[in-house]
Amino acid sequence: MPPRLLKIDPRTKRSVRVVGTSSLALFLIFASLPPLGIAARQDEAADPETAFAKKSDKLLKIVRRAANEDRVRGRFFNGETERLRDVAAIERDVSGRVRVSVAVRLKSRSAEELKRSGFEIGAQIGDVATVETDVERLPELAALSSVRKISAAAVYKPLNDLARKAVQLDNSAGQRIVSQTGRGVIVGIIDTGIDFRHPDFTIPGSNGQRTRIKALLDMTVYGGGTTDPGWNYVLPGGTTPIGRLYTEAEINAALQGGGNVLERDRNGHGTHVAGTAAGNGLAGPNPGLYAGMAPEADLIVVKANRKEDGSDGFRTTDIINAMRFIQQKAMELGEPFVINLSLGGHQGPHDGTNPDERVIDEIVSGGPGRAICVAAGNEGDEDIHASGGVPLGAEIQLQVDAGGDSPRFLELYYAKDDRMTVKVTRPDGVIVGPVPYNPSGFINGAAGDPYIRIYNATDDKGDSDPTNDQNNIFIVFSDSAKNLGSSWTITLRGDDVRSGGQFDAWLGGGRFLTYVDGSKRVSSPGTARGAITVGAFVSRSSVYPIGSAAPFTSPGPTADGRPKPEISAPGYFLYSSKSGDSNFGASNPAPGDSYHAGAAGTSMSTPVVTGVVALLLQANSSLTSGQIKDIIRNTAIRDQFTGSSTWDARFGYGKLNAAAAISAVVAPTPTPTPIPTPSPPPPPYSLPQWEAIDLLPNQLEIRYWELNGVTSIYVKLVFPGYEGRVAWESLARSSNSDFTLDLYIECHINSSVQVTTSTARIYELGKLNPGNYNLIIKGRGGIVLIFPFAVSSTPPPPNPIDDARTFVRWHYVDFLSREPDGPGWDHWTNEITMCADPSNRRPNETEAMCVDRKRENTSGAFFLSLEFQNTGYFVYRFYKGTLGRMPYYEEFMADVRQVAQGIVVDNRLFADQINANKRAFAEQWVTRPEFKARYDAMSNETFVNTLFTNITYNASSDERAALINALNTGAMTRGQVVYQIIDGTTFLPDGTMQFLTSYGQFFYRKEFNNAFVLMQYFGYLRRDPDPAGYNYWLTKLNTYGNFIDAQMVRAFIVSPEYRSRFGAP
Repeated sequence: MPPRLLKIDPRTKRSVRVVGTSSLALFLIFASLPPLGIAARQDEAADPETAFAKKSDKLLKIVRRAANEDRVRGRFFNGETERLRDVAAIERDVSGRVRVSVAVRLKSRSAEELKRSGFEIGAQIGDVATVETDVERLPELAALSSVRKISAAAVYKPLNDLARKAVQLDNSAGQRIVSQTGRGVIVGIIDTGIDFRHPDFTIPGSNGQRTRIKALLDMTVYGGGTTDPGWNYVLPGGTTPIGRLYTEAEINAALQGGGNVLERDRNGHGTHVAGTAAGNGLAGPNPGLYAGMAPEADLIVVKANRKEDGSDGFRTTDIINAMRFIQQKAMELGEPFVINLSLGGHQGPHDGTNPDERVIDEIVSGGPGRAICVAAGNEGDEDIHASGGVPLGAEIQLQVDAGGDSPRFLELYYAKDDRMTVKVTRPDGVIVGPVPYNPSGFINGAAGDPYIRIYNATDDKGDSDPTNDQNNIFIVFSDSAKNLGSSWTITLRGDDVRSGGQFDAWLGGGRFLTYVDGSKRVSSPGTARGAITVGAFVSRSSVYPIGSAAPFTSPGPTADGRPKPEISAPGYFLYSSKSGDSNFGASNPAPGDSYHAGAAGTSMSTPVVTGVVALLLQANSSLTSGQIKDIIRNTAIRDQFTGSSTWDARFGYGKLNAAAAISAVVAPTPTPTPIPTPSPPPPPYSLPQWEAIDLLPNQLEIRYWELNGVTSIYVKLVFPGYEGRVAWESLARSSNSDFTLDLYIECHINSSVQVTTSTARIYELGKLNPGNYNLIIKGRGGIVLIFPFAVSSTPPPPNPIDDARTFVRWHYVDFLSREPDGPGWDHWTNEITMCADPSNRRPNETEAMCVDRKRENTSGAFFLSLEFQNTGYFVYRFYKGTLGRMPYYEEFMADVRQVAQGIVVDNRLFADQINANKRAFAEQWVTRPEFKARYDAMSNETFVNTLFTNITYNASSDERAALINALNTGAMTRGQVVYQIIDGTTFLPDGTMQFLTSYGQFFYRKEFNNAFVLMQYFGYLRRDPDPAGYNYWLTKLNTYGNFIDAQMVRAFIVSPEYRSRFGAP
């Protein structure tokens, strides 16, 4: 008997008969199923321009417009593109092609679609990936369904003897009073490079021939292109090189007269910063005099400039790549780490939402033993910030003095609900504009001339909460604008003021003369929530009082009102290591010492804090970034300069007190030892209802695979009888053949749900040489399990799941909880194998393409089948409609097996058995403890009303009264009422399903997408979903309207987690 079509009439509330199949509904009926929440929208990939307009930030729109103008006018050099190099990370190669660095915000933590589409990924951290691409491909990138937002990389600029004494590391005699030296801790420096030959970075006693630098990544592009053959380091999970890696052995060889390390710090800023944080002061006539804070720390250094002299600044995407590099190398070494960022800029909203700031938050929240210190900025005495209000219908004027130069940009943010028009009066009197707000984005909301460009539209913060968005006016100045004069006027008019007309504006160069605001000058990425942001005070000066705030230190708070900076440290004036390849500090040499020089800035105060954080991590490697912040804040020095208030805009919570901070962690004088094995930390942001428990071997399911040369470990955790979660996890390579995974778990102690739950993790180990390895899993009590695995150079055998018949069988097992019946098995297998006949394929479709399409269709059909709708989807609705929660995998599968018992007879669905099983399930359901705890005390009226409220159905008084009266008279049991409201169907002997109530049909339609997504996890992955993944796929399904356009089913059946159940992915 051929399968018959499933149809539901959405236009009537009368009983609707559903015609079904004897076993499974054909996929081809999908379009006539209950609506999937929202009608299908046009695929963004079909209209890349629309996607680009929606998803790209202002800088990418500016860059693309400039590149197009240059191309149309035949200007390959000195054109529109060149004017943008100070604000966006762009370059034009020798062929005239424009490339741009992009931070891609993903909708999940998977960059697989980017890779499949041929985009070069430098690094991925959380849901942010870095990409370099041709400008022409930007619309294609935006149109990818996995992409939430794309942003051009901005360009940041670089922003100790007395320092140690000022933070209480040395006593008045210059003697160190704490024993911690940073041993066993990584200090990561992202800057202009390092003079690796400088004695301050060599091991004492080695005669300058052994380095303390464990890894040096050089991002310099020599000769206008990546001609250096060693420029080939690719991060695990990346697809394109991000620089040239020099290992510790290669640096040692260079120090000993061999090797060839090309990296040089020709700027000098990075060497000075590294010396303050972790130099040992060996150089010079007085060894140790100019030692840094953590003189025995290990160093990982990234030269993050593309130009050898460092004059180009730092691309934010390169900073992201560099942070990921340091994190990776620290994991390989098994050491905690702290990263120093003595750099910054004023592009963006100053509220911590820039892509690099989100990456900082992601890294430091990932576990203990990691922190990132960022400079607050050096604009405290520069009038770069203006704020005020624009009344409805009125105009205000911002006067800007360029000071003989031209500003690089003006960045202005105002409320999303307000509307403003902007115009610019040039120094020569010419008016550019007016430019009104344009709701469709910057494509039409722009005006300009050869000197400036003006943009006025909404800045999408790239998250799931549109209320975070603001409107943004952005003005770009060309270098030639300075020829017009120095006086610029920016006029704002309040067209529609609903939120007060308030604005904040920042200049990249020049100063405001009106509406000047001395606050909110902390630069990005210093406004990141996870950063330890550092201000500066005076420790050496003949002009300013010792201990006062450095005149340049940027004051807070952030634009959204958070306290920044957190702490202040000596930054005016510090002696530190001087690069032998640079004149940095040459005008301020250390007395009688050619190896050290003086400098001032929050660039100098930040590594002071970085080095002290290394000391704290040596004392206790399990400290989280939040705990480190608390310790630094609670032990900070308050004096006549900081004032008595808890927080000060320039000093933060006070002046750094290293000795007190270390004392708060350990006893004052412990014997320095190598870093111990991490002990279980209290989880960050722990809530009282979660309790730590021991991890047991029987809770673990482990698999591994190699894919594209990268080895990954899959760990599934099962929590038997309780709601559980992973409180902390950390993976480190503890030897050449061993990886150590610390997993600390918790249970929900106040939960009334006694049920087994599960979750899973996938850890990328990188490219491993063939051989035998061990994964050592540790819990709070020590080693839980040792999992041996082997990496082979021999290709694995074919995966059995690629066989059509095997593929179909597992769908019966996974979704219908039974072995396949013969006719159904043959039918669905043939649906796939028919692709071997070219006449069964679509035009221009290969056999492989046809098979992929048919496998996707076949897979989706199992959820859509009447058999599953009357078993799995039926059970799901009972949980959601009565308990207000989704089921967990283990309890769901047990219930489905109960409902599905005996319903297939002679290869057909047995209607009487289906109806009997479902009604029996309803009667048993109302006796369960979780149900009884919710409903037993309710009156019949309250019981019925609550159920209707649960399913969000606005029942009529007649519908409510009928059920209440039936309960009061005994005509219906509570189980029958639940069944009627939650399901309300009957299955007929002719293979049709009939809705008996409008509310049953309403709830069926309402939860369809929610259940469809959940079943991807239950059916394919056999576990509970992670919330972020579930929400991502639900949003996609609701947006696209069907699983084909949402690419949902396909993503699950090709995922390594699913395929590794059966063989090699």
